Amino acid sequence: MSRSRHRRWSGVLARALRRNQGVAAPALQSPGIAAPALQSPGIAVTDGLTRVTHWVSSEAMSEGRRSGGRYQAVCGVQLWPASLTEPGRGRCPACER
Repeated sequence: MSRSRHRRWSGVLARALRRNQGVAAPALQSPGIAAPALQSPGIAVTDGLTRVTHWVSSEAMSEGRRSGGRYQAVCGVQLWPASLTEPGRGRCPACER
């Protein structure tokens, strides 16, 4: 994207945010209609040793933080999380079920 195009779009976004007091998409909000909450099995965490991405429930995340950083995945694997910038080598098939 060219610099002039980037500046133009960032200006458009800034004006829209100011106009809507920080709400970027007011047209998506309908009064009186609540959007259904998305159910998630937890948080995707990449194992630091195997580089496989597992799902960790929010309860297991809380417990892992209290116990020093070792987390239990939905599939039962105990893992040490990798760096957040570390790319995974795939997803755990047992956690995906």
